[in-house]
Amino acid sequence: MAKLQLKLYLFLFAIILLVVITLASFFSGMFYQKSRVASTTEKVTAQTIVNKISDQAFLVTKTVYLNQKTDIKVDQGSDWNNFWWGQTINAEALIRADVGVDYAQIKAENIKIDHLNKTVKIIVPDAKILDINPTGDIQVTSKSGILKLLLANDPSADRNQAAKELTNQAAVAIEKDPQIFQEAQKSSNEVLKLLVSEFGYDVIIESGTN
Repeated sequence: MAKLQLKLYLFLFAIILLVVITLASFFSGMFYQKSRVASTTEKVTAQTIVNKISDQAFLVTKTVYLNQKTDIKVDQGSDWNNFWWGQTINAEALIRADVGVDYAQIKAENIKIDHLNKTVKIIVPDAKILDINPTGDIQVTSKSGILKLLLANDPSADRNQAAKELTNQAAVAIEKDPQIFQEAQKSSNEVLKLLVSEFGYDVIIESGTN
């Protein structure tokens, strides 16, 4: 009889112990889940997203090449070599332009986080021309047929003046083609979404202004 009671007590003890362990595991899991959510909420801030963009995002650009020509009237007393003074010359060069979004302009105030719905809204600057310069030599021809190459490694006043005129004209031509900026903006948005989605949030991109 005593052995039977002992077995019964042990059986009841085992059941109670199992219930206690089960309840402990349940509440522990709930606590862990709440802690994890709280930790995530605490971790994902506008500044952490800005830091990630600054640290890991490479500049996404669309490169455009234009064979640019322009006529330049060289006035006397200008920075041009006096050999060209009073002449109208034609300058020609291959111009490279990089169009993209400047990520450095994305600040914490441009980022809105909805922890409840797990979304991040980022207002990004519009794509623009980030860099534009002649690539290689610049060919200059006078109306009288005089030809001169302004070398890429020659920082003379003549080359600087010609480069300025050519890049200004090329920039005007690029600005007239909205597709270039649309493609650069799209590529940039895809990179930002990929980066921020690592936090486990859906990303909403809105275009802002430069």
